[in-house]
Amino acid sequence: MPVTSPEAPREIERVKRNLIDVIKDVQSGGGLECPPLEGGTMPLEDVPEFDSTIAPVATSLLSARVDIPIPDDMNIFVDPDGASRSIDQVALAVCDLQHPRTGSKAPAHE
Repeated sequence: MPVTSPEAPREIERVKRNLIDVIKDVQSGGGLECPPLEGGTMPLEDVPEFDSTIAPVATSLLSARVDIPIPDDMNIFVDPDGASRSIDQVALAVCDLQHPRTGSKAPAHE
């Protein structure tokens, strides 16, 4: 199912919902504050203490929840140019791992 298929919006929304739940769980598990999370939220910028040490944990949890393999060396929270991604952008990038869009930029690997 390419991301441009009719099922794509549902898949992206499913990944987004799970990503939000994962971030909430990670923050709660660490006793950290969690602001309201929406599609435009930038986890690396807007979520307290959510950084490059927490991102791999969140990535592994998300991968398991949505059953989409995410390479261990991939930082899904930044784009190929190193800019922070929003929750919506992370969800799309994760869906692209399973069903790449034609002409899309390759996800960032770090």
